[in-house]
Amino acid sequence: MALILPAVKLEFANDAANPWTVSDECVINGNRGKNETSSILSFSFSTDATTEISFEWKKSWYYGNNHFLEFFADGVCFGKTGESYESYSQFNSISICVEKGSHTILFKDSIGSDWTDAEYDYSCIKNLELKRIKQLSVDVTVPGAMGDSILAKVDNFADVKSLKLSGALND
Repeated sequence: MALILPAVKLEFANDAANPWTVSDECVINGNRGKNETSSILSFSFSTDATTEISFEWKKSWYYGNNHFLEFFADGVCFGKTGESYESYSQFNSISICVEKGSHTILFKDSIGSDWTDAEYDYSCIKNLELKRIKQLSVDVTVPGAMGDSILAKVDNFADVKSLKLSGALND
């Protein structure tokens, strides 16, 4: 895990009934082999700047509609796995930005009923990183001119990690 924020204290909470465990590669859900259960790992922190939170996740294989890994920021789900074949067996990256303040990030692994391969199935998270990023604030003065308003402040739109818009966005 890498932290690129000065003096940020992370407070972790691990599921008492089905705790996540640390392996050589990552942290792994604690409800393997247990139908109709969930396993939750969360952390809370405070930041004085816009912060990007990124991590990698992997599923051992496609487990259809009976096994999900969900990601939450401050109670809002920003990602859910287990609904397609597209993202299993390899690590996938995900990142979100949060504004300054106090935040809670939660990883929830859920296994449904009658999942016969649940003991072999796992979810895995690694390379958790928090880093301060510069947020670009743009006030759009003319409806429909958002792109021009942004490009007036940066050379390349791809360089913008966090954008806060205000003003006349629509006609």
